Amino acid sequence: MIKGGRSLISSAPVFSNDAKKLLVCTGNNVSIFSTSTGLQITELEGHTAPVTSVIVVPTFTPSSQILCYCWTSSLDGTVRYSDFSLPELMKTVDIRMPIFSMVRWIYYTFVQF
Repeated sequence: MIKGGRSLISSAPVFSNDAKKLLVCTGNNVSIFSTSTGLQITELEGHTAPVTSVIVVPTFTPSSQILCYCWTSSLDGTVRYSDFSLPELMKTVDIRMPIFSMVRWIYYTFVQF
């Protein structure tokens, strides 16, 4: 565990797809920092117990649009899907059991010639 600022940081921070933001689990929230200034931009709120994981949704679209979506898990037993550019909660899944971590599974699409 790392003590950082005002809150306990319980898991590894993650970068946004464009590497312009850093998402950090801080207590019951996810703090979002600018990588260029180091200042906190905004915060994802709503979990009622410590956030244990944050996973940024990878960009697989060929367009120039940068996706700013993430999944967060918490000891409150919920997984939350949010747009962290606004920030706006999109969906909540209630597992009803404490969630200690999440794993991102990346699958690859193979092209056959």
